[in-house]
Amino acid sequence: MKTVFDNCVAALVAGLFAIVGMPVTAQEVTPLTAADYSGSDDISDVQVSPDGTRIAYIGRGEGHDRIIVVMPIGDDSEPLIVRPTRSGGLTHLRFLSDNRLWLQLGEHGNEGRFFSVVSAYVLDVRTRLFTTMPTNSRLAIAAADDDGRVRVWNNPFSARSSGFLDRQVSGVGFGLSSIALDDAEDVREVLRPSDYTYVLDASGDPVVRVRFAEGRRYTAEVWARASGEPHRRSRDNGWSRRFSERPAVENVLRFGGRRWDEMSPVIERVGGLGGSGRYLFFTSRTDGTAEGRRPGRRLAVFRLDLETGNIEGPLVQSDVADVDQFILDWRTNEVIGVQWFERRLQTVWFDRDLGAVHASLSARFPDHDVSLTSWDRAGEMIVVRLDGGGTAGQYHLFDANNGDLTLLGAVRSSVPDDRVHPVRTVDYTTSDGLDQFAYLTTPNNREPDGLPLVLLAHQGPGYRDHGGFDVWAQFLASQGYAVLQPQYRGSAGFGADFAQLSRGALGGGMYQDLIDALDQVIDDGVVDPGRVCLMGGDLGGHAALMGGVRSPDRFRCVIASDPIVDMTQRVREERRRNINIQKRFWAERVGGDDAYAPDRLRAISPLQHVDPDTAPMLIYTNELQSSGGRGLSERMDDMAEALEDNAVPHFVVTVMKLPGWWQSRRRSPPLEVMMTVGRFLNAYNPAGEPEP
Repeated sequence: MKTVFDNCVAALVAGLFAIVGMPVTAQEVTPLTAADYSGSDDISDVQVSPDGTRIAYIGRGEGHDRIIVVMPIGDDSEPLIVRPTRSGGLTHLRFLSDNRLWLQLGEHGNEGRFFSVVSAYVLDVRTRLFTTMPTNSRLAIAAADDDGRVRVWNNPFSARSSGFLDRQVSGVGFGLSSIALDDAEDVREVLRPSDYTYVLDASGDPVVRVRFAEGRRYTAEVWARASGEPHRRSRDNGWSRRFSERPAVENVLRFGGRRWDEMSPVIERVGGLGGSGRYLFFTSRTDGTAEGRRPGRRLAVFRLDLETGNIEGPLVQSDVADVDQFILDWRTNEVIGVQWFERRLQTVWFDRDLGAVHASLSARFPDHDVSLTSWDRAGEMIVVRLDGGGTAGQYHLFDANNGDLTLLGAVRSSVPDDRVHPVRTVDYTTSDGLDQFAYLTTPNNREPDGLPLVLLAHQGPGYRDHGGFDVWAQFLASQGYAVLQPQYRGSAGFGADFAQLSRGALGGGMYQDLIDALDQVIDDGVVDPGRVCLMGGDLGGHAALMGGVRSPDRFRCVIASDPIVDMTQRVREERRRNINIQKRFWAERVGGDDAYAPDRLRAISPLQHVDPDTAPMLIYTNELQSSGGRGLSERMDDMAEALEDNAVPHFVVTVMKLPGWWQSRRRSPPLEVMMTVGRFLNAYNPAGEPEP
């Protein structure tokens, strides 16, 4: 047995109960600080064991260290607390059996190029011994078989290669192995890496394989075979084709010497099996035929009858958003529901029992987003997560036998419910007639009238905000600011047509959407138009800098993380890079070779437009940002020099963080970053007295 973990002594148990116990009412109301919002969640990834006797979760140890906690249900015995000794961060855990946990860690670095390596371990909670899994193993099915083996996906490509990134995103190129839980060197190959995406049944057998069309080279195909089908020395190896299509090319994208064919295939993404293996669930932007297109090309859920080859659906669809998240039952590895985000979380269940539990809890907590995140073998002990509704997030344990709901812990115990600031949506119409909405967070101790504002632009395109408890929005509201988060054109999750509106719109329509949302809350009287700052990360950071140089009369200050300061140079670098997936992102979401003329690139390059009237700027640049490299640092130096030459107050700060660190749903910004942002805002756009 090999281990990179230490068992913590019982002295940490006192800290545990601060996490999982009932919240304590404070005797005095003291102001919240950046420390209360920074760092990791107190409790995450909560799982119940298959026999319903244990709860396991990732918790917060000393400082911001992540720990693993395994505690008994209905028992006063001490919990097991385990702390990783390696630098890689815990990403998730799963029960493989009543007594074994799968633990997954991610390691990241930048040895000339950003890389990511996955490490996995199996913990026996009875013996407290660990088995180290092969590097880059990913859990294929969340249950060990009766022989004490687990099935994992493994990738033969280097984690530092562009091939690894391309295949990791596309979902192909992974092999399937069976590994003994007690001896990780006992590895049996189940599938070799191939160009197929495989779907597994409850026993971990590959019973469906899908090959997606890539340009004009391939026909999209779905093949199936019986569970447990032995290997045959034949051409088809037991597989029979159940569906095929050759999607029509709708558009051709070109960027940096490469081209991609845009298509709308009937099968966009596979979710899993259903109906005891008879159906294959998938999402599609079509109406189930090669010719039809759904309104806005929004994803809906369909299923393929593997016996007849007929497509049924749409089974679930939305008028405003992509239905894109499948819920799998670990007991059968089959699809039992779907989730998606409109303005709030939406859920449809195919499982009658879990659907009834969800409906009951949703009626009990109508202002919250309710998620069932884990359940035992009998479906009686169910982990429930509540988000939104005036909470920073909570985990509960629901007992289906008696209806009892027991609090397991608050996601952020440092922010009690009465200190969570209200969030609502604001509808607005853009200058060119698009109907959009934004999330508006307002301080709960101030009337929503003439407030100072932070206009917060999310990363993008290809991202979106989700409402509820947003760490940046809540922190800024605690300092006395209203926070507006527009879902500007190109935001993810609202259909392909809306997403593609970002092409050629950088510094144009995307930026104007922010201004239109701002004008709406000013017209509503919520915001003081003379007390606004603009803040964003990545391409949202570019929008922030554009506001600082283009409209300094509207923004008292600007805060940007990893922004593009010279668009001409950045596009030139992206065209030279040899990472196919990054080039395709630019072609699909930012714009291909013909999207921006040279004069247009200069017009949307903040570096080219700094003058003495430019708004004060706070800029963060990340040394681990994979898309920047040495050129990013040099351009930041140029930006700082331009601001200095024009006597513009500015601060350029370098950090070393993971890509996406600025606005991640799983990680909060570092304490020093939040404190600096707070001081900067107080200096250039003071909100007055913070909350009491």
